[in-house]
Amino acid sequence: MFETEMDANQNLFFNQDKVQLNHSKVVFKGKNNCLILDEGAILDHSELIFYGDNALVYIKKTYNKHIHTKLSVHTGCTVFIDEGASFNGRLNIMVSEHQSLIVGKDVMFSFESWIRTSDVHAIYNVENGNRINSGKSVFIGEHVWLAQDVKVLKGAIIGSGSVVGAGAVVTSAVPNNSIVAGNPSKVIKHNIFWERPSMHNKHPETLPSKQNPVNPFFYKGASNQKEWQENGKNLSNTENPLDKKNLIDQVYSGLKLLCDLPSPAKKWWQWCNTKA
Repeated sequence: MFETEMDANQNLFFNQDKVQLNHSKVVFKGKNNCLILDEGAILDHSELIFYGDNALVYIKKTYNKHIHTKLSVHTGCTVFIDEGASFNGRLNIMVSEHQSLIVGKDVMFSFESWIRTSDVHAIYNVENGNRINSGKSVFIGEHVWLAQDVKVLKGAIIGSGSVVGAGAVVTSAVPNNSIVAGNPSKVIKHNIFWERPSMHNKHPETLPSKQNPVNPFFYKGASNQKEWQENGKNLSNTENPLDKKNLIDQVYSGLKLLCDLPSPAKKWWQWCNTKA
């Protein structure tokens, strides 16, 4: 059960008395916002700031209870991080323009990465006056590793089981079980899986290859990225933060994100999935 604290502006902080703030702060600058953290969570050198109204931040139990983030969320926006996430350093998050950030289970965030759904300032086409850089939601699947200094920008969709290399700038779809690197990021390796245990004190010669591994970190199946995107639009059109939370529990919690590959690699990847 959640315990709730409500302020004079109808902002809700679930489990407030059971969340430890270590050199951290939570600030509500608007009204009717909702923050849901797991009982026993530790906000470690973090800032969570709600700059508008009707926003939701919903973070489930993390890998070691710690949350290390500088997070700003604006009117009508949603941040959801499913259980098992880990923060090796501060994760910077900026969600605005009525968009959402949806993160699956068991995601590993390295040092000083950025995730944002907007460029903040508008850019227009001179010929017709149309805006060309509207905000877009960001979706990250299950068991994804974001390495140091990664930038995940508006419209990015990262499939389950993937690795985003240090310094990469992600702006589009990343297929599941792939490695991407560079600016803009490109797929440099398909058909991979990764594991959490640190290799710092291991000698390479002591680590045997995994022959015919059976593991939960290789994700197969038909692409469902359009489903994730459509549910993201439904979140944007849902005003009440608690209704947003209920929608997340129905459609995202535990759902694995499987992404399309751009052609011509798509046919090759589909062939690999049939052989796996």
